[in-house]
This record gives sequence, C-alpha cells and structure tokens, in this order.
Amino acid sequence: MHMWDVVFGVLNAPFVEAHLASCPALRDVKRQREAAGLGFQLHARGGYTDDVRHRYVGPGSSRCGAKAWFIVTHGFNVMMAEAEKRQLAVHDLSLGTHTNLSLGIAYVEEDRVARIVAELDLLTAGLMTVEAYRSLMGKLIHLSFLANMSRSSTHGMFAPLAPNGALRHGPATLIAGDYLSPLLVRRAGEWRHRISTSAGAPLVAAVPQLTRWRPLVPARVRRFWRSDSCKEGTSTPGIAGVCNDVAWIRPLTPEEADLLPVPVTEFVGYYGNLRVFGDDAAAEPDVRVSSEIDALTPSFVLTTEAAQSELMHKVLEDVQADPAFRLLRKARPGASLR
Repeated sequence: MHMWDVVFGVLNAPFVEAHLASCPALRDVKRQREAAGLGFQLHARGGYTDDVRHRYVGPGSSRCGAKAWFIVTHGFNVMMAEAEKRQLAVHDLSLGTHTNLSLGIAYVEEDRVARIVAELDLLTAGLMTVEAYRSLMGKLIHLSFLANMSRSSTHGMFAPLAPNGALRHGPATLIAGDYLSPLLVRRAGEWRHRISTSAGAPLVAAVPQLTRWRPLVPARVRRFWRSDSCKEGTSTPGIAGVCNDVAWIRPLTPEEADLLPVPVTEFVGYYGNLRVFGDDAAAEPDVRVSSEIDALTPSFVLTTEAAQSELMHKVLEDVQADPAFRLLRKARPGASLR
C-alpha cells in the first residue's frame, strides 16, 4: 500500500489541483483541515491482508487509482491471493444501497426501487397497514438523501403514526378513509416519481460545502422586504409588510389572533410580502431580495424546512409553491432570499 501511495500521489496530483482550482468550497475544506492539523485528500484507501478497498472522488482519480494498482501489483509482482479480488470495479452493498467506488457514486438497486414503488402504490390504494407504513417511512427517510428529497417532503406523512392517527387502532389497521388524506396521497406520488427517476448521488454530495455553498456575487438590484405582526398590546392586531414606499396590512379578527401562534403570523408576513412584491422582483433580470422577519423560527423553517407544526407546514408549502419564490431561487440559488 505504501508503494501504491507514492505512485498514486504522482498520477493523481493534476486531478487534485484541478478540483481545488474549480471549487472554492473545496479549498476552504482543505484550509480548515490543515489548520486543525489534519490531512486532506480526495481518496481513501485501506485494507487487511488481501482485502483492499479504495474510494475516489471523480472518474479521473478512479482511473489513476486503477493504473497505480496495476503498476504496483504487476510491476512488483504483487497480486491478490484470490483471483476475484483482483477486480478493479467492485462495489459495496449497504442497506439496499450500492456504492460504486470506481465511479464515486451511490445508488439504490433496481429491485429495491421497484419494491418501494409497489409499496407506495399499495398506500395510495388504501391497502397498506399501519405496521407496513411505519416500515415504508423508515425506508423513505433512509433514501431521502440519495433521492435528494428535502425535509418538507415528509411533512404530513407522519399523521397516521400520531397519537390520534390510525396507529391508535392497532398495527393491522389500514390507512384508508380519513387517514388517507389528500396531502398524504400527494406526498406519496412525489416520492414515487422521484425514486423512480432519480435514486442515486455522487459521493461528493455528502460534503455540505460542495452542495450548499454558493458565491454571493453582487446584484444589480437590491430589494428589502420587511414584515411584522402584532397580536397583543394594540387595538388593531394584524400582519403587515413593506418594500420601499409600498406597504400592505392584513387585520386579524379576534378569533384569528387567538388561534394563530406568533411564529405563524410572522411567517405569514413573509408570505404576504412574497405575494405582494414577489412577481415584480422575479421579473427583474438581476435582483437580490433580503427579507427581514421579526422572529427566528420562520427564518429557520424557511432555510432548513425543519418544522413540526402543521400550521408552519402549511405556510411553508404555500411559500414553496409560489411561482415567484421558485423563480427567485432558480435565478440566484442560495442567495435570492435571506
């Protein structure tokens, strides 16, 4: 392995430099690790006796690793004891997920995809028991990373497992009737489509800096949205928003003020700004929208989708469904809404 390290280091150096030059986030990771006294490399290797395992980032490094292995094993007459272990493109199997280390990808096996799709069809037909549904939810959560499904993709799907859901009648209860809500059917359809068409990811997707980091470049136009809500200490409770010299106000009835928690009304303030000002902002060719919300929870829900309240789920769903929101996020991913 030490001989392989030397040969591979020489062959792979140009690919490492190319990765670092093309990805600022990767350079940041390298600096952070070196500052902490840790090593930095875009591959991993290990093994015991004749069981050797290599992992690479990218096909280029994979080819270099295979070439280095060939040079070392054949050039120095060192070979694996068993012929089947001399293969260069083996893969692992872990909880139904294959990892092709030569290509640097992880994916769900076709048979497993077919089984999950069949279970989702069983669910939407109203023929799945609570016990089977609990198992299905575990599979979906396990596969959510590879299928690139966000946290909000499971909002509303845990209702049958709640204390007042179908589970209270026993594990053999069918999820049907009122327990099979339109939201649950829609979520199941979204999962079915995604898993059927995209159930794999490159290994680099596991590094947050490589998937979420985006350069915040200057914008030609800046828009500032501000919103606030008030329920107590005023004779006119309500929600309001403003952008430049244009404002809107939504009064709250006494019943609404009693029913809606403050984090929800603050989040609705952002949604109101989106509905009032979003279309104009999305129509501009180079715009950045900075939104000030007078509460931490809505900001956290908007950026991480980590909401538990059904009301917050509803507001988040309406925000994400708004065409202006999707246009702003698509035009300037990670930088449009702050």
